[in-house]
Amino acid sequence: MDNRHIQPQEPNDQGTCSQAEAADSLAPIYDDYTRKHRWRCPEKLFSMMEGLFQPGQVLLDLGIGTGQSAQPFRREGMIVYGLDHSPKMLEICRGKGIAFHLQQVDLNTARLPFPDCLFDLVLASGVFHLLPLSEPLIRESKRILRPGGHIAFTFDPWNPDSPEEYLPVSLAGVHAKINRESGVCSYRHTVDSLLALLMKNGFRILKGETFIAFRSPEDQRPIRFCAWILQATR
Repeated sequence: MDNRHIQPQEPNDQGTCSQAEAADSLAPIYDDYTRKHRWRCPEKLFSMMEGLFQPGQVLLDLGIGTGQSAQPFRREGMIVYGLDHSPKMLEICRGKGIAFHLQQVDLNTARLPFPDCLFDLVLASGVFHLLPLSEPLIRESKRILRPGGHIAFTFDPWNPDSPEEYLPVSLAGVHAKINRESGVCSYRHTVDSLLALLMKNGFRILKGETFIAFRSPEDQRPIRFCAWILQATR
């Protein structure tokens, strides 16, 4: 690995699409596409949250997309709020009748559009390989959680022995790769750095698993992510 750095969310110089544009283009086929490639993040987080939530509690899905991850929680009686940067994804999610409130938001912004202590669970399934989990976003998640609330998310762990060229970014413990065809960044997080950052900001880890998140569209090899459940401690 060389010592070059790239900036999080840095656009490439070829005028290719942004994350939101890529999501908009994928939205009409997203549910079929994820079924085809055996996308497992939603069911993994739901199963890991068993016994940690109750009907009537309030959930915020960061990057709700078409609502796949929030849907099983809604069936169990949770009240769903959702944020996403893609209007096309939100349109499909709205049509499913899953969410009490949906809003288009750039998750890179410094502040989430909610008051303190509103949510019992902050969910982010399949988000943090497309968006770096920064300290401001961790602090915001903590701010909007009620005391003892949970955050549940998946991420792509950085492996220094991987043959893929992920370069370090300006955020500690985060590495990124730009797809030169689409212009979309993908991110990997160093496990130790991410855990230290979460603990520093008032979270303790309850559960953690490594699992097969999906099958590569190119060659069907298994792609492994981490899934974590953490609780706000103060």
